[in-house]
Amino acid sequence: AAERRGGRRGDGGDPGDDDTMEALSALGSQEGTRRVLWHQSTRRMTGMDFGAFKEALAEWREKEATEEQQHENLLRKVGAAFRNETVWQRSQGLDPRSRKRESAWFIHPDRQFRRTWDVLVLLFVVYNAFSLPFVLAFAPHQDAGWLIFDYLVDLFFIVDVAVNFNTGFTDQDKHLVRDRRRIASNYFRGWFAVDFVACIPLELFVSVASGESLLDPGGNGGGTDEVKLISAFKCVRLFRLGRFVKMLQRYKFANVWGILRLYMFIILLAHWLGCGWYALTWSSPHDLDPAVTTWLEKTGLAAEGVGMGTQYLSVLLAALLMLFRTIAVPPQTDGEILYMTLVVLLGACVHATIFGQVAHLVASMNLGSATHMQTMQKMHERMRYHHLPRRLADRVSLYFDSLWDRQREHGSGAAASWTAGMSEPLALEVSLYLNRDMVEKVPMFRDVEKTVILAVISSLRSHMFLPGDYIVRAGEMGDRMYFVRKGRCVVLIPVPKGDPDPPANARLVDESGARYRAVKTLAEGDYFGEISLLFRMQRTATICATSFIDASSLGAADFERILDENPAFAEKIENGFTQYADGAGGGGGGIGGGGSGSDASDAE
Repeated sequence: AAERRGGRRGDGGDPGDDDTMEALSALGSQEGTRRVLWHQSTRRMTGMDFGAFKEALAEWREKEATEEQQHENLLRKVGAAFRNETVWQRSQGLDPRSRKRESAWFIHPDRQFRRTWDVLVLLFVVYNAFSLPFVLAFAPHQDAGWLIFDYLVDLFFIVDVAVNFNTGFTDQDKHLVRDRRRIASNYFRGWFAVDFVACIPLELFVSVASGESLLDPGGNGGGTDEVKLISAFKCVRLFRLGRFVKMLQRYKFANVWGILRLYMFIILLAHWLGCGWYALTWSSPHDLDPAVTTWLEKTGLAAEGVGMGTQYLSVLLAALLMLFRTIAVPPQTDGEILYMTLVVLLGACVHATIFGQVAHLVASMNLGSATHMQTMQKMHERMRYHHLPRRLADRVSLYFDSLWDRQREHGSGAAASWTAGMSEPLALEVSLYLNRDMVEKVPMFRDVEKTVILAVISSLRSHMFLPGDYIVRAGEMGDRMYFVRKGRCVVLIPVPKGDPDPPANARLVDESGARYRAVKTLAEGDYFGEISLLFRMQRTATICATSFIDASSLGAADFERILDENPAFAEKIENGFTQYADGAGGGGGGIGGGGSGSDASDAE
């Protein structure tokens, strides 16, 4: 352009030449730099030509910077796309990972069918934990219904082996394995040996081989000694109790379950020891040496007419007394002395372990309350040191007590602090579950991209307000939007001081003597201050809490960042504001359509 216009030559150097060379060098265009050097060697640019050139160059630089920023934003959005899509799909209950098509026989380890099956297995294992020692020790008469039920339990454990061969598992990288060979290999290296031995009905085979009736083995309802001895192999099923105890620890009420588990262990151990004690005292050599008196005979439990129920309860009590080192009737034979000695030694370990665990579990159940009490004690000490007035100190205590009751945390932003130890995607998934419905009630956040909702939720800040607290005041600069999660608050409009006849519901709400009129009540799920996200303007209404308020807020700075990162959403907001300014949004809840916000009433 300077060459066409024809610049004048001059002996003096143009002070803008150095700036021109520096600017063109920054463009990275070697061809353009050579041309400018040639032009400078032949003629000088005029001041007007150089000014026009600098203006064009500045415009080009601004355009390049804008395109570069857009490129960076695009890369940042693409980089976060998979994470956002994963979090969103998980919130919908979907599996975001690509998966092979599952066959009809594949069982997912986390599906409801497998969980129900594990519960049934646990119930049958507990049944065997009580029934097998009792049958082996007392040899009760087993009628046809009892035997049929036992055969069905055996059949269930056989089917359980097949189910385990078709159930996937997660490897060390937390990937779900569906390959049948890997599933079988993992099962063979795990619990297959225990499950296989436990599911074989050996006593059934012995009864068939000896020609005995399946519904009355041995002919006397109690079974032959060989059948009872072989059925003892089923006791290996009890090893599965440990696996299911670990499974139950993952669920809620783990502390309560821990206490129940300990007492169940005591009862089960006493049951086993009692059955063993009865079997020992019943099989003592009394018939070989009539002078030998067993514990069972000493207590009169071996007499005729004593029912099996009385015998079982007596030996169960004796086992508990031995465990806790209280012996009512001393042992009578050498075998009984040795057995009782071992039980007493075992009881010493059980006594220390069980009650130590109970004390720990009870303390852990109240750990949160103890932490809260310590925090409140420190707070009271600080308030006494600073000589706070009684009324103010009571409000501080009320605030932290209410915050603990509602969020189980302390401090500002407490609602999200418990997720601070989680990974970013997991914390975002939890926040999405807790806040998604609340955010999507706002008209301007409806029908927007998922990335916008995720960005809004990740920028929320939690608040707790006491009854009588002013959340916002008329006249202050608005830079934050609020969502009411729980509680109620009222929208107050100032009454003009010159109004000779104020409304009947006007009232004093501050020390300055200003009167306000209540125009609207906001409750759970409502919002207010959405226009403050777009304009730093004074608020025209006061929001006062009438109950304990659990709220979340979105700051204007975070909202502007969300607009910069989501051009489509920014365009929607701009179009909505144009309609709002033209009067199309009248009667609604602000930009984006109607809603339950308070900006329509306070004219923000």
